[in-house]
Amino acid sequence: MSIETQLRDALTSHAGSIESMEAHPYERVAGAVAKNRTRRRTVGAAAVAVVAAIVIGVPTVSSRLADGRATPAGSSAHVPPPTDKAWRNIATWPTRGELANDPALVAKVDAKFSGRTIFIEDMGAERVALIANNTGTLVFATGPRGAVANLSSGQENPTTDYGDQLLSIAGGGQLVFLTTPNRESVEVSVVPEVGLDGSVKRSWATIALPQGLGRTTWTPLTRYRLGDTAGAVDFLAGDGGVPLPEPSPCPGECPTEDRRAMVENTADLAAARLYGLAQERITTRTSYVGDVPADITARLIEGAPKDTSATLQVTFSTLPEGQVLRTVHIAVEDSNPEHSVSLELANPVPASTPDIKPIVLNQVGQDSGSTTAWVVAPGAAAVQAVSKDTDLWPSSGRLPLKGGAARIELPVDQLYFQSQYDLRVFDASGRALGTYPVLPSDARTYEVTP
Repeated sequence: MSIETQLRDALTSHAGSIESMEAHPYERVAGAVAKNRTRRRTVGAAAVAVVAAIVIGVPTVSSRLADGRATPAGSSAHVPPPTDKAWRNIATWPTRGELANDPALVAKVDAKFSGRTIFIEDMGAERVALIANNTGTLVFATGPRGAVANLSSGQENPTTDYGDQLLSIAGGGQLVFLTTPNRESVEVSVVPEVGLDGSVKRSWATIALPQGLGRTTWTPLTRYRLGDTAGAVDFLAGDGGVPLPEPSPCPGECPTEDRRAMVENTADLAAARLYGLAQERITTRTSYVGDVPADITARLIEGAPKDTSATLQVTFSTLPEGQVLRTVHIAVEDSNPEHSVSLELANPVPASTPDIKPIVLNQVGQDSGSTTAWVVAPGAAAVQAVSKDTDLWPSSGRLPLKGGAARIELPVDQLYFQSQYDLRVFDASGRALGTYPVLPSDARTYEVTP
């Protein structure tokens, strides 16, 4: 698929985790963009532990659109008092949303989905509705703005999955919270704050929930917390109102310069959409373009032809206050668009030394006891795989980076390589520039705290 299509998928899919290591990085991208309901509860305490206020003295990203201020809650049908028994079950909630006072419309939606509409509104270019179905499921229906008959169900879950009675819906760049009126507020972090040192922190704003309904702005990195519950968005309309370009007509066969420009544009666009910024405020440059060995490519991209050539491109997007985000893209030289993927997308790196953090592409050797890794660090002169326990696993020699890249071969299983080794990079004088954990590049897509 084209890189624009990959970005679209990344912003809209609903995967649960990015921790697995299979060869399709985009099946895991949305682990930091969305989450499943069960995991939201299990990560809640950890997410609260890692978030923090803005670091004093470290410039951070802060979109004017993402300041956490609530917008008017919109209209709703009659909302009973907090003590009313209607609030005991989502299936008996009153209808809310900007279209809730249109009884004819609500009745048609009720009939179409055999249930009770608890939320209906036009969000951006789409009409969205939440219906508590008579079978005990919560139906999320979407369609074109103004739709009734052509609303279609895109997501259905048992209402018991929402025992905390807090629902979140994103669309048109807005995030709507729907809950019981006894809850007066929710905390929201619209975008994480990126420091010049590449650190990622979050600050939280309190959003009022008058009559159990509140709003704020939304990006794919928006997170919220309420008590011991923390998460992203439950229901996403289309791409959330994030406009993206149409797929390129030449995804796998573009001339080199055209492909380079496409990757830069996608990196630029991803940074803008993720952080709620105007694209013209971001500057993106290509730092590295180099060939990837065929054996590494064949392992990394499932289905890629053997002995085929591939190109790795690294870009850096500089945000208005100087923070830098890295995108890593690999393009296989064949006509299959599935063989061109962004392994990293808008990952924060230190602004002063963006070129020294290693990019690791590794493969299993011919037997389970060997590993080959292709390491790219354009700003360094040499690299070494350093064992955390030299009595059990050997360190590699110090290998020169030729054209910014080097091959590391070790007599250890890939699992041990990833968990028991660090990569140390050096400048031309032999001075150590930094030490980094070994993780395949495709496991670090969307490297942002929950």
